[in-house]
Amino acid sequence: MVLAAACGQSATLTPGAPTPGSGTSGQASPSAPSSQVPSPSAASGIGGSLPACADDTTWRCGTVAVPVDRQDPSLGTIPIHFYVQAHTDATQPALEPVLVSPGGPGASIWRDHGYLPMSDWQARHDTLLVEPRGVGESGLITCDALDAGVSSAAALQTATAACAAKLGAAADRYGSGDVALDVEDVRKALDVPSFDYYAASYGTVVEQAYATRFPDHLHALVLDSGFPADDTLNIYYWGVDYPAAWIRVVGLLCSRDPSCASAYPDPAALLTRLVHHVAKAPIRNATASAPPGPVTVDEAAVQGILASTGARSDMLQPAPLLAAASAALDHGDATALLQLAVDHPLWSGGSDPSVFSNGDNAAAQCSDLDSPWARTDPISTRAAMLQTALNALPADTFAPFTRNGFAAGAAPVLQLCLDWPVPRRFEPVLPPGAAFPDVPTLILSGDGDTQAPTEVAKRLLTEFPRATFAPVAGAGHDAAAPFYGACGGHLVGIFLDTLKADPSACLTPGN
Repeated sequence: MVLAAACGQSATLTPGAPTPGSGTSGQASPSAPSSQVPSPSAASGIGGSLPACADDTTWRCGTVAVPVDRQDPSLGTIPIHFYVQAHTDATQPALEPVLVSPGGPGASIWRDHGYLPMSDWQARHDTLLVEPRGVGESGLITCDALDAGVSSAAALQTATAACAAKLGAAADRYGSGDVALDVEDVRKALDVPSFDYYAASYGTVVEQAYATRFPDHLHALVLDSGFPADDTLNIYYWGVDYPAAWIRVVGLLCSRDPSCASAYPDPAALLTRLVHHVAKAPIRNATASAPPGPVTVDEAAVQGILASTGARSDMLQPAPLLAAASAALDHGDATALLQLAVDHPLWSGGSDPSVFSNGDNAAAQCSDLDSPWARTDPISTRAAMLQTALNALPADTFAPFTRNGFAAGAAPVLQLCLDWPVPRRFEPVLPPGAAFPDVPTLILSGDGDTQAPTEVAKRLLTEFPRATFAPVAGAGHDAAAPFYGACGGHLVGIFLDTLKADPSACLTPGN
């Protein structure tokens, strides 16, 4: 394997104590998730000389200074912050440490790691959280327009281009390939021979970037609610798997609720009718009365509503969605449906960049995502190339949505990087000639996940030769998260301890 821009420069390990804040998304604030809270002075296989973190002394904090561009020292360095927590069982030898990359891209692993099933592995495994470049204390990217939030695909495209201009020569350097090289520098600085890698959501893309570059340092892999990094056919880019997945999830969750199942015996048929109806005749409310007007329910709005439905308790549940659809289609009362469109827009606005960096999100995706245009194509030609590629897709690609109707809803993703500058030097997610490692691999997917649905996560099976695929019934995104119940996390813990996993262990909701 030939690896461009491998870690040829040494990393500098620097003790430090960043100042993170509270957790987000309704998840727990940073803390040890079990009653066995380790002391920073407890025996640990890694990072034992690092100081305790100032705001949570159960963790040790450190940084590794890495080049912004490993082929251009003039761009300086970025301090990659990491956090180590010791295993809790001193009566047995420690097993491999578990390294975690966050999702997003743009999410801070330190500000919000309550979704991790740490209590299921921390008895014998140290935990190492690595904050990616561009996030948190690791050279945070702030872009005012993106952080404030935008309300349309066009505004998002413009704000993303402004963010790229602000990053200047470094705009190319926040993709998963560079983040994986940073992870390797952290590993070397801590002198960790091999480790277990856990990542959820977009963190699995970084995990794949690392696995194809440094397979000799991997003991096991867990990919939770993941996305395949190999998207040369643009399946993930277009979102081909999503329409059927959204409808499947609504039907599945409804079937598990007796009252919903009784009232709506065929959710798929009802939702298909809704999509077909609004494709032909969008539902509009032009008044200022409730729901706030003007509001239009078209195919794009239905996408936003379906994408907001799922197994997590703070997401829209199937019964009110199906009730709103039935009221609009069967009784001519679209009030509830219009309100759902208001409450669940396609673009949810800004965020606190210290918790979630929209600038890093754009910089990472515009480096990583395969698009219908080549990265070296002039910006002026890309929109036409995108439209040509869209027109070439079969008309039923996004059924029950029309091709153009679905594309209108997906415009924030499809158009995000149209104005991103041609890279000075491209670091791909997967290096040329990439081969995935033959190491024990567990792939988890919540059967109620609408963000990385099973239809998407299953594509990872084509990459890893020793993969076990385990659905987690009743779980949504981040399937092993404690707030879905114990089963997913327990399965991860057993796998990391034994390198074995029963793929049918979590087929029953509530296990």
